[in-house]
Amino acid sequence: MSLWSLLDRGMAGEELPELWADLGGHVPDLMLWWVDARSIGLGIARWGEEPPFQLLAVVTGVDPP
Repeated sequence: MSLWSLLDRGMAGEELPELWADLGGHVPDLMLWWVDARSIGLGIARWGEEPPFQLLAVVTGVDPP
């Protein structure tokens, strides 16, 4: 799942769930699975202009916007 649109929507002032707004700012793409009404995601986070990259895992009951 591409999260670029979440970054754009958040920058335009749209109210997004906090988790998804944070992810959109640091993770360009997220692999998502749904298990028992929860989203499980894995992505590569980049917190600045330079490496290191970080593997990010998230489990949430809040669906992506």
